[in-house]
Amino acid sequence: MQGRTQKQSGKPRSRSTQQNAPDWRLIGLLVFWFMCLAAVVGKLIYVQVIASERYSETARKHLEKRRALQAQRGTIVDRTGEVVAADIINYAIAVKTDDVENRRETAAKLAKALNRNKDEVYKAISGTDRFVYLERRISEAKAAPVQALKLPGVIVERGFSRYYRYDASAAHVIGYVDYDNKGQGGLELEYEKYLAGVPGWKMMLRDARGNYRIDFDAQSKNPRNGYQLETTLDMVYQGIVEDELVAAVKKFNAESGSVVLLDPRDGAILSMANYPTYNPNKYVDYSLSDYRNRAITDPNEPGSTFKMVALAMCIENLHLNLDGEPVFCGNGRLTLFDKTIKDHKPFGWLTPRKVFENSSNIGVIKLAEQFNPRTFYKYARDFGFGNQTTIDLPAETNGVLRRPNEFHGASVAYMSMGYEVMVTPLQLACAYAAIANGGILMQPRVVNRIVDEKGNVVKAFPPLEIRRVVSGATARRMQEVLTGVVEHGTGANAAVAGITIAGKTGTAQKIDRTTNSYSDEQHAASFAGFFPVESPRFVMLVTINRPKGEYYGGTVAAPVFQKIAHRISGLPRDQYIAEGPREMASIKKEGDGNFLKLLDFDKIFDAWGAVEEDPQELDDIVTRPGGASITRVAPTPRGKSVVDLQEMPDVVGMTLREALQVVAARGIRYELSGSGVVKEQKPAPGEILSPGSVLKLICKVY
Repeated sequence: MQGRTQKQSGKPRSRSTQQNAPDWRLIGLLVFWFMCLAAVVGKLIYVQVIASERYSETARKHLEKRRALQAQRGTIVDRTGEVVAADIINYAIAVKTDDVENRRETAAKLAKALNRNKDEVYKAISGTDRFVYLERRISEAKAAPVQALKLPGVIVERGFSRYYRYDASAAHVIGYVDYDNKGQGGLELEYEKYLAGVPGWKMMLRDARGNYRIDFDAQSKNPRNGYQLETTLDMVYQGIVEDELVAAVKKFNAESGSVVLLDPRDGAILSMANYPTYNPNKYVDYSLSDYRNRAITDPNEPGSTFKMVALAMCIENLHLNLDGEPVFCGNGRLTLFDKTIKDHKPFGWLTPRKVFENSSNIGVIKLAEQFNPRTFYKYARDFGFGNQTTIDLPAETNGVLRRPNEFHGASVAYMSMGYEVMVTPLQLACAYAAIANGGILMQPRVVNRIVDEKGNVVKAFPPLEIRRVVSGATARRMQEVLTGVVEHGTGANAAVAGITIAGKTGTAQKIDRTTNSYSDEQHAASFAGFFPVESPRFVMLVTINRPKGEYYGGTVAAPVFQKIAHRISGLPRDQYIAEGPREMASIKKEGDGNFLKLLDFDKIFDAWGAVEEDPQELDDIVTRPGGASITRVAPTPRGKSVVDLQEMPDVVGMTLREALQVVAARGIRYELSGSGVVKEQKPAPGEILSPGSVLKLICKVY
């Protein structure tokens, strides 16, 4: 029975029982697929909803890129609106080597288009660099054949490069820019943030071939171009100054030279020149020393031009009678603390006036020794020595002026004749400007104002008085003495017929670099002066460093002053007031009657003794919109209805600077096109000019 039961229990289950059992394999498979589907859906939700912004940004980075748009650098113009420095459009040829399909073929085509050796091009694009520039700063004409090829990986970039219209002229003031178009000297560096502008950008989309195209639907930002600098420089004056400076340095085989020309009324720098110099269009071709603006970076012992400090002390504090009690000058020799002081020639008794006219070291020492170190220091400091002038140019030095507690027994004596003190040419020019303008030290400046593309003034730089140094009465007596130096004393070689000039010569021994002691053969020759004395408009400082042979300031530097003053005085009268109409309106609003008085040019030039026999009045001055250039107008003689007819001069083949000097000297109106060398002129040479004629000069860079 038990066995039967066991047998029955071993029988298979019924069909209905099997059908009711769950199919775990199917369930497992369904669960697996459901989980996969859930994962996919979850991922889609994550990608499309949760992380959509991140993935969109990643996609954009692969398909889009932001390309910078270069801002055009602001122009620099002189006081008449003539462009001195400006950006010009150029092109660069670059290769993205990873995108080049056939390097041999690409190199051959590029070499032909650029007129280069194909092996050199192939070598350039086959290196390890992924981005290579083949050409920079080329013209549109040279870039166009490459653009037409449309080669994969070859990029034609449009940009700007700096062009200096007058080459080396005023290079130390203007400065230069590097390959990245960033200022590296002069105004280019000092006003970088105003000149540089703000770059913009635009979005580029990558196509199926991997090339980027402009996405016109995407957001973009236009660049803000740089502002324009309106300077105080006058490029006609600058050309004259540089011509005479270079001639003098070469004539005397000197080491270097500097000239500063400024307006004593407002501190405006009209010209600043140094030699050796450099061409900012080719700045890489010069040594570092050539970049130095010696007029503000190189202090020297000034010699006798510094005697004006002692003169000011004596007049202001001693109520000195210039023609009164004479001073014994020791017949040219004075022993001072075991040192022998000499004059350039023996003098016995000299009145104070004659002491300065004849530049007697011994006479000046005897006058100055009546003052203590503190008083001498105060006057020297008040004239601006020992401090930067704060001119708007980089790298200016302080010079050297020791404090009274650092003086030794003979310091006042030595300093009174221009030793134991170091000054820059600009400091000395500013000190003489204070004498010329009635006793006020002005801050020198190179920029009048900064304007945007619409002509709106971004920043203005009005004249700034630093301090009153001496009284007006003292300044007038100093002017009288300095006039005598030119008319009767050591400055005779600075005299110009018809113009009253005041000034002082200077001759200082230099330290021999090998012996570190004063040399009898190495000197600095200088002349500082101003004109016309009746109403001073120009202050000039000439320094010639280490001339060979002749070395006295009266024979080396004074003639340079004379030639520059003579050439400037020969320019048409309107040259002097080219900036007048613009400035007069703004100053008149401020109620400054002094400026209008200073612009009484009939009186100024009658007193000056202008080159023309008949005093002349001015026609109007026409300025082009935006101040880009100026048409100069010839003066019309008073009492005449027409200008005397004259022949058109031949200026074809001259440099722009030479041509402007010829044209300006004849009072001819002109308009400019281009730069470099005069290629064409209209009217032609020899044609008779009628009143109001305008000479058109077409220039080209060769």
